[in-house]
Amino acid sequence: TVQNFNQSTMQYDNPQLLVYKIEDNKLAPATDQDNNEASSSSSAATTGSVQMSLLYNVPLRRIPQCVCPFQGMLLVGTDKNLQCHNLLPNGSSIKCESDDVTNVVKIDVIEDRVFVAERSDAVYILEYSIMAGRFIIVASNRQLRWVTSLAAVDHDKVCVGDCYGTLYVLQLTEATHTKDPVTVSQRVFQLETATLEEIAVFYVGGLVTSLQLVNLRSEIKVPAIVYTTVTGTMGVLYPLFMENATRFLHNLTAKLEHAIGTLSRSNLQFFRSYYKPTKGVVDGDFLRVYESLPAALQDQIATNLPKSLGQDIVELSRMVSASMNGKDDAKPVDLVEKVPEQLKSCHVRFALEIIRTSVM
Repeated sequence: TVQNFNQSTMQYDNPQLLVYKIEDNKLAPATDQDNNEASSSSSAATTGSVQMSLLYNVPLRRIPQCVCPFQGMLLVGTDKNLQCHNLLPNGSSIKCESDDVTNVVKIDVIEDRVFVAERSDAVYILEYSIMAGRFIIVASNRQLRWVTSLAAVDHDKVCVGDCYGTLYVLQLTEATHTKDPVTVSQRVFQLETATLEEIAVFYVGGLVTSLQLVNLRSEIKVPAIVYTTVTGTMGVLYPLFMENATRFLHNLTAKLEHAIGTLSRSNLQFFRSYYKPTKGVVDGDFLRVYESLPAALQDQIATNLPKSLGQDIVELSRMVSASMNGKDDAKPVDLVEKVPEQLKSCHVRFALEIIRTSVM
């Protein structure tokens, strides 16, 4: 396995690649004397060729399963613990080991926080305490799920995917968002940690192979989550911060499902809740069906929507128009100046278009 190791130094002119390997390991019975080694090398591109030079050769006492750079050091997730190494020219010394987490399969880092996923038991947020010289568990979510991918969303959120095809977005509980937060040094001797709450659950239909945060538009600072599955599916989760847009989309989903039923043999909500009830996600794939329906059926669905959504459409129109003011590359959007007395298919299509404009 090869991973980019230039995130801590940000030296893109001379990137470092980390390769970890297992040699002479006995699957059963496993012993501590097995020779497991990880090595890191830097590559420098030249004209017509790529040269690789070995910088480090680090012996490990455990089987490495994932690696990640962290503040100039190397985090190694093994089958037994989480290790933090100093990479030195003459070898590596272990800075600390955390036995609180075991069987680590995925690691991600944002600033001073480390997001760790065990294979089947829990997801953690950790911080390194200089006073204690070890990692402290800030928050955890303990639930049986076989994690296959992980991506840190921001300082307090993380997205994980499991082998059953379910995506989870976990967030720190409100108890940790205080004006005077407890520092890591003060948490050293506290046994109680915060809880990571599930704010979004969504079934995508296949084992999640990768998760990646991307900025699809330069003017939108909040990144989207791109996921891929073993069946070849690629999808994007966009954040929705507009309450009126969320309310409109949920109402449209319910009316659309009542009018046309489902696209498969199972109910839509049952399918998206195949292993766990879905929450916090609007099914954009299903909503795309509306624009392909006959005009008469579109008008029928629109007239069945609550009339109060007309005010939401007007507010969305004004918000999008204000956000695009002064941008040369903005898409043209016709404003709805007054609340329609009766919703029609044109109003619904207009609302879908301005929501796409705001997030895509």
